[in-house]
Amino acid sequence: MSRWASATMQFNGLHEPDAERLLAAIWCVLEKHSLRTPLLDARTASARIDVTLTFQSAGERTLVQKELVRINV
Repeated sequence: MSRWASATMQFNGLHEPDAERLLAAIWCVLEKHSLRTPLLDARTASARIDVTLTFQSAGERTLVQKELVRINV
């Protein structure tokens, strides 16, 4: 496993409004904890969006993931 594999979050098949809400929530968490912006890859497939975020570390990904669960996103 590469060092980036554990630092990646992936969301598949999102509708546009859901993808926007998700990214807004993630950016609030990044700002709250003064984290760097992750590498963002967004792809469309039909009317759905796939989003992949690659963080600087697995620890940053874990922190963001826990915050998203806490705020129920």
